[in-house]
Amino acid sequence: MLRRFVSAFGAALVLSSPVAFCQPPVQLATVTGVVLAADKQTPVPNQAVRLEPATDPDGNEGEPRVFLALSDGDGLFTLERVPAGEYRLVAGATAGVPPTEQALVVRGRQVQGVQVVLSTYRLLRGRLLAPAGQPAARRAFTLQLRTTDGATGSTTSERFTEELGRRVADAEELTTDPAGEFRTVLPLSPGLARLGFHVPGVGWQSLEKVDCARAAVDLGDVRLEAGGRISGVVTEQDPGKAVKGVRVTLYARTEPARLCVWGTEVESADDGRFTFDTLPPGDYNLIARCTGFRLTSKKDLSLEASDDRREVALQMVRSRKPGA
Repeated sequence: MLRRFVSAFGAALVLSSPVAFCQPPVQLATVTGVVLAADKQTPVPNQAVRLEPATDPDGNEGEPRVFLALSDGDGLFTLERVPAGEYRLVAGATAGVPPTEQALVVRGRQVQGVQVVLSTYRLLRGRLLAPAGQPAARRAFTLQLRTTDGATGSTTSERFTEELGRRVADAEELTTDPAGEFRTVLPLSPGLARLGFHVPGVGWQSLEKVDCARAAVDLGDVRLEAGGRISGVVTEQDPGKAVKGVRVTLYARTEPARLCVWGTEVESADDGRFTFDTLPPGDYNLIARCTGFRLTSKKDLSLEASDDRREVALQMVRSRKPGA
């Protein structure tokens, strides 16, 4: 009896020991890949990549269920500590453009060479020429586009600047190279698009009915128009002295101006002067804002031709102090 008790007690100790219940560690993988445009060659930077279970697996409590990464300047991304399983890889989500989804099976410690092709992101390239015909070399510019879905007739509009491009949809900063050429990646649905270019100090141009059906859209040479100018001075209504540091915003009201220079802003200089140059023909409004002054505006400013010049005067009125 005692022998059976000791034998049973020893067996219980063995079964309840940590060694008996020790499970092999969960193998975690590192997933690396690249985000590409529709041409399957051009990398797309700054794209959110999300890896989520294809189904609802039985995972350990507290185990991460969704893995996130951001593609770098070369379109490369890394997802770490991913358990084995079947997943769905999602990337390329932006306003008006559906994301790209694909299945991914994770096995082993390394999953390399994953390619995520964004079918709605297209390479846009071309060369900007100054009005006189020479390349607009090393010039920062803004690009605005409007696309129309041929099936539904719906229209979307996006503006890409040197600052916004990296964050929204751009492969590179929107700056021309020494030859005046540029390459960028934008979310373009198949269909026709209108493009508006504005190069401060150089010129503007709008392009109609650009076909975005191909994975790479080559615009060729884009020759800029010289454009007009709206300038002026900001003064205090009483005693009439110049006001510096006033934020003056120019809003275009008609086409093609709206497509090229919508919402451009400058700041008045020490002598109160400000200038908007290389403007397309059209109708414009000005709004001036400055701390300590009331908002001031000037409406219905028209430029009839590319070489028109308009001079305006903006008078600022000080805000009343509480209790004054």
